[in-house]
Amino acid sequence: MRRFVVMSGLALLPALALGACSGGSKTSGPERAVIAKAEVICQDTQDKVGSKLGDDPAADRDAIRAATDQLMAISAPTQNQQAWTLFVQSTNNLWITLDDVAQSLDPNVNDKARADRARATVKTVNNLVKKYAADYNMPECAKGYGR
Repeated sequence: MRRFVVMSGLALLPALALGACSGGSKTSGPERAVIAKAEVICQDTQDKVGSKLGDDPAADRDAIRAATDQLMAISAPTQNQQAWTLFVQSTNNLWITLDDVAQSLDPNVNDKARADRARATVKTVNNLVKKYAADYNMPECAKGYGR
């Protein structure tokens, strides 16, 4: 019996080695192409946003809105479609929330309480952007905006 267990264990070693050599990545070629495009968009947008998201809500809104338009134009493969859709939708929600901050701070509105609530939502939505970007294996986008 002991000999059988040892032999079974040895039979598993090549399978484990093959799994380790493959890198464990399940990212397809078309998905890698989407990731490459999205990572460039995220980096460019981060450069426009700067170190703190919401310091200039109108400028940040415009940068993230432009990024959202570019991301929506990418035709993602059906593999891992849900993670891609959630990432793009969260990015869309982020610029909309930043628009709420910008409008709240407009001198004609001047609603500090509304702006504070919207800022809290910006943090929450940016965390969702990070999560869904990580789910789609996009390390640059997974850093979020405003580091």
